[in-house]
Amino acid sequence: MAALAVRVQMCRRCPLGQNRTVAVPGEGPVPCDVMLVGEGPGAAEDKTGRPFVGRAGQLLRRLLREEARLDPEAVYITNAVKCRSCIQKDGKTVDTPPPLSCVEACSTWLRHQIELVRPKAIIVVGAVACRHLLGLPIGEAHGTAVRLHGQPACYLPIYHPAAALRDPARMRDFVHGMKGIGLWLDLNPDVRRYAHQYTAREVKCP
Repeated sequence: MAALAVRVQMCRRCPLGQNRTVAVPGEGPVPCDVMLVGEGPGAAEDKTGRPFVGRAGQLLRRLLREEARLDPEAVYITNAVKCRSCIQKDGKTVDTPPPLSCVEACSTWLRHQIELVRPKAIIVVGAVACRHLLGLPIGEAHGTAVRLHGQPACYLPIYHPAAALRDPARMRDFVHGMKGIGLWLDLNPDVRRYAHQYTAREVKCP
């Protein structure tokens, strides 16, 4: 995974690589029972090189603990694209959904990550990741457990925390989705929920 992260930092497969501060490959134990795939880095992530550390990411990590009863440090966290997608609007830099061409360009990295992590469950966060991984709109898939033919991992789609912060109704859905992840984990006690359950060899890997 560390070698893959170096390749991601060197990647220029799409226009997003031209204006980023740093790429954000992902972080967490490898291999890992639970993987989380979001949309792409925002401003805080582009600055730090870590996924889900801005306002939306802090909400996600808090509700993973409180509602899903899942330690974020026991999850390999990444995104569908590894570089920030943004535009200039009214003198400000505004995050935008990554273009489909960029999601497709980054798909090789995500596929390799899934192969290395070997997750039993993949939490799919938001519309972009849901459409890319499952071919479904998030409004249709949210809160369900999806099995794809020939794939060992169970997919658990939820709304994006950024959408939850903008809309109280989405916040309710987001919380319910997190509770649903917790219930799924209760039904699958072999899936590790805490960082201390991983061995020294399963190191945190940027």
